[in-house]
Amino acid sequence: MNESPGKLPGMVRAENIRFTHFSRNPKIAEFLKAYDFVKEYGEGVDRMCKELEKAGQKSPEYYTNAFMLQTVIYNSKNPTIHTVNPTIYNVNPTIQEKKLDFTTEKIKKDTLNAILSEQSYFAKTKQNLLEVYNSVDINQVFGAPEVKKILGCTDTASKDIMKKLRNMGIITEVKGKGKGKYRFLYEDEIENLV
Repeated sequence: MNESPGKLPGMVRAENIRFTHFSRNPKIAEFLKAYDFVKEYGEGVDRMCKELEKAGQKSPEYYTNAFMLQTVIYNSKNPTIHTVNPTIYNVNPTIQEKKLDFTTEKIKKDTLNAILSEQSYFAKTKQNLLEVYNSVDINQVFGAPEVKKILGCTDTASKDIMKKLRNMGIITEVKGKGKGKYRFLYEDEIENLV
């Protein structure tokens, strides 16, 4: 059994950890993605489960309590689980060629509040928009289904929140992740619009 201090971030729960993606440290995630150390964000847990299944092992079990995540990974003494994957140790010779701006950050809360103050939305609507903002991390892809989970609201209400976010111009569509998927703009993207 392995323990990790801290609660699960964002919308991630023990029962959806394999398929719900969230970057606890977005700057490290950006680095790993930019230099091809990961294929896509949030692939780690699903990839680990696939490798365990391929080796004939049981999937990990996750348990959470107040501020601790516990993971149980079973081992039936199958030697294939201990083989080293040489692709993990390959060095990417182009790593020095790529440049990445590590100052990239999600739209700042002050910027969002300034944009919200210009809107004639009800106080509850503004509160819901802020709750979505606080629950979604940089580069996290989300849409109406995720908003529905965050707010515990109806399909119609979640679609209305997404429409308001689009109308305020603070989210941008993400291609290749399905219909109606967005991310919050980066602060420098907002500055370029103003």
